[in-house]
Amino acid sequence: MIEVRSEINAPPAAVWALVGDFGGVAGWNPFVESAEVEGDGIGMTRVITALGGARIEESLEGRDVDARRLRYSVRTQAGARSTADIRLDDDGAGRTIVTWQSIREGEISPEQEDAITATLRSRIDALAQAVSVS
Repeated sequence: MIEVRSEINAPPAAVWALVGDFGGVAGWNPFVESAEVEGDGIGMTRVITALGGARIEESLEGRDVDARRLRYSVRTQAGARSTADIRLDDDGAGRTIVTWQSIREGEISPEQEDAITATLRSRIDALAQAVSVS
C-alpha cells in the first residue's frame, strides 16, 4: 500500500464537494481530458481519458458522506489493477487533511512506487488548486 497525506487550506466540506462527486473528476483534475460515467451510486463506473490518451476504468466501491471517504477500483489500459481510498479529515482549524491510498495488486518496483506516490501528490495538489478557485 502506498499512502500520501497532505493538508489543503480549505474546509473538508469544500474539498468533499469536489472529490465526493465521483462522476465529476474532469471538473477538478487537470490530468483528465474527459470522463464517461455510467450508472449511479455504488457500482457506477467512469472511464477516464487522461491527457496523452491513456484510458483508465474506475468503479465506485464505497462512498461514506459522513466520514468523507471514497473507495474505488482502478484498472489501467496496461492491465494494472489497484484500489484507491480517499479520506478527508478536519484538522481542527478549518483545513482538510487528505489521506489518499493506492492498494496495488501484485509486486511493484521502487520506480513504480515513486511514480504512484508522485501521481497521488499531484492529484492532491490539483484538489487544492481547484478548491482555492471555486
